[in-house]
Amino acid sequence: QIADSVEPFLTAFFSKVRVFCAGGGEPAPGEVGPCHSVNLDVVRPMMQQTLQLTIQRLAYPDWFRQGDPDYEDDEQHIAFLEFRRSLTKIYKRIFLVDEQIGFMFIQASIAQLTQNLASVRPMEVEALLYLYTETGEIVKDVAQYLKANGALAVPFVTLVECEALVEVEHWLVQLALMDVYVRYSRIFAQLPELMPTYGNRVLRAFVGPRGVRSNDRRVVARACYMFARFIRTAKKEVVPFTADIYEAL
Repeated sequence: QIADSVEPFLTAFFSKVRVFCAGGGEPAPGEVGPCHSVNLDVVRPMMQQTLQLTIQRLAYPDWFRQGDPDYEDDEQHIAFLEFRRSLTKIYKRIFLVDEQIGFMFIQASIAQLTQNLASVRPMEVEALLYLYTETGEIVKDVAQYLKANGALAVPFVTLVECEALVEVEHWLVQLALMDVYVRYSRIFAQLPELMPTYGNRVLRAFVGPRGVRSNDRRVVARACYMFARFIRTAKKEVVPFTADIYEAL
């Protein structure tokens, strides 16, 4: 209830911050601009604190029964999903206010995740992967940021370098990782050195024992669908692995 009440005000605040910042955006047609301005550095600490809390709050709580049809109409579950959507809106608003701080946050968070994966709860891993996928929905030119050393390429390479992530047993992490690979699949064409080095690891997420060969039917169905989407974008890069894929299936 608190989240539902506060979220509209936070979203409105972050949507207006850019206009108040010196050198920020122009007010919308028909709107009166601010009578003063502030430096973006003044509001950055507030945005950083909000971002730091986002992953913990986005993570599914232990009581949440994800994918259980018996709880689809449960009020507590519905309220949390609304809360999660509200936090996602706030994250996007902050990113639009200051793209640099958004990229720095996601890069630092993924680097920390891969370094301390064993001590991070699966639900928090899923939350961070979810935010990273959502980041690709915010920026206008994803391809531009997937070039070498690009703001979205750096965290992607960090993820594929972490072999332990593909081995995580939790089904929500497995699905979230597939979402990341599909969302940023065009990176393999832009950085051709990635697939020869990490191709088997990436493909294992789709066709391995935690993909289409999983014992969890929720993972199997999703893996089949997401693998087809992945192939559509990265077909040329995947062709050399045809024999490996056939053997895995």
